[in-house]
Amino acid sequence: MKRLIILASSALLLAGPNFGWTQEFPTRPITLVVPYTAGGPTDVAARLLADGLSKEVGQSIIVENKAGAATVLAAEYVARAPADGYTLLMSAASTFVTNPHLNKNLSYDTKDFEPVAMVSKVPNVLNVALHVPAKNMKEFVEWARSRPNGATYGTAGVGSSTHIMGELFAKQFDIPMTHIPYQGASAANIDVIAGNIDSQIDGIAAAQVLHKEKKTRIIGLFNDTRWPSMPDVPTLAEQGYPNAIAYSWFAIVAPKGTPAEVVESLNAAVNKVLESEDLQARFIDDGQTVIPMSVSEARVFINEEYERWGQVIRDSDIKVE
Repeated sequence: MKRLIILASSALLLAGPNFGWTQEFPTRPITLVVPYTAGGPTDVAARLLADGLSKEVGQSIIVENKAGAATVLAAEYVARAPADGYTLLMSAASTFVTNPHLNKNLSYDTKDFEPVAMVSKVPNVLNVALHVPAKNMKEFVEWARSRPNGATYGTAGVGSSTHIMGELFAKQFDIPMTHIPYQGASAANIDVIAGNIDSQIDGIAAAQVLHKEKKTRIIGLFNDTRWPSMPDVPTLAEQGYPNAIAYSWFAIVAPKGTPAEVVESLNAAVNKVLESEDLQARFIDDGQTVIPMSVSEARVFINEEYERWGQVIRDSDIKVE
C-alpha cells in the first residue's frame, strides 16, 4: 500500500505544468518589465516568451512597458523591487553593456541584478545605399579607403549598440568611417534608402526587408552563421573577417538577492519555452534567434560582454553628453 501511494504521488508531481516548482512560488502573477515601448524587438520577444512561460509556471506573466532614459527607468524600477522573483526585467544589452560605461551618474549598478536566463540575440548587418558600388566587404573597404572622407554610417544614436559596433567595425577594418547619429534606427533607414548616407549598421529585422525589396543592399552579416531567411548573404567571418561578430541580445534578470532556487526554476522554465520550434520560428521572423543558457553561463556571458564593449567604448573615446 505504501508503495502504491508513493507511485501515485510521483505521478501527480510529473503530470502538471508546474513540475519542479515549490508550492511557495509562484502563487501569483509575475511581472516582466520591458524597458521600451510596445512593438519593438524587446517587447515582441517578451510577449512571445510570456505566453509560453505562463503555461510553464502556471501563473500569468504580465508584460509591463517602462520606456525611457535608454532603459534606465525600467532597470532602476526592477533593481528596487522586492527580491522575490515576481518582478523581472527583460534586459536589453545596453542595460549592462553600454549604460554603465557611458553614464557616470547611473542610478543602478550591474551588481543590483541576478541573471536569470538569456533569451535571444539580434544579429546586426552592414546595409549600404544603392549608390555604393561594393557588393561585398572587401569591395566596401577598398571603396571607403579610396574616398577623401571615407564612408558615412548611420545608427540609432550616440552610445547605441550599433554606434559602438560601428566604431569597432571601423577599427578592425582600418577604414575611415563617419558616424551619423539618428533618433532611432527607422530614421537612419530613410536616409540610407535615399542615399543621404552611405551605409547603416542595423538589426537584421528591418534591414532584411529593405534588402529583399532592393531598396538597399546587405553586404555582410555580423554573425557566426548565415540567416535562415537570407541564405544568399554571407557573414563577414566567411568573407575573411573572423572577429566581425557583433549583436544585440536580450536577457531576463531579477533583483539581487532573489532566492537561488527561484532563479534556477525560472531559468529552467524559460529554457523549456525556448525549445518550442514554433516560438523559434516566430523569433526568426522578427530578426532574433534564441540563445538558451544556464544561470552560470548567462552570468559569464553578460560579464564578458560588459568587458568586451567597455574596452571598445574606452578605446573609441565614446561619450554621451
